[in-house]
Amino acid sequence: MSSIILCSVMSATYASSTSSTKKGYTQIIDASVTVNYYADIYFDNENTLSTSDYYTVDLAVAHKFFNHLTAYVNVDNLFNQKYPIFLSTSKADTIAPGIIIIGGLKFEF
Repeated sequence: MSSIILCSVMSATYASSTSSTKKGYTQIIDASVTVNYYADIYFDNENTLSTSDYYTVDLAVAHKFFNHLTAYVNVDNLFNQKYPIFLSTSKADTIAPGIIIIGGLKFEF
């Protein structure tokens, strides 16, 4: 049995970058906020298993050091929204894991 997941997704992103120079050193911070709105989601071919509309908010912040090193933090599902990834007629529903935080360093040369 195959399943088809149909949904409508709208996404909006706001990005901002600030910089200031202090004693010859330029500090740059990049930040973005993305709001994803999900509607009309069906989890079966008959369109009987559905979920209500929901939204998620994602945040990304990065800071560049020494022209070659960037530190970043990305937060997906910032407000810990609970929503199904997969629904079934049994009790085996799969729910999203909640907030996800990913951080790291990027070296460019």
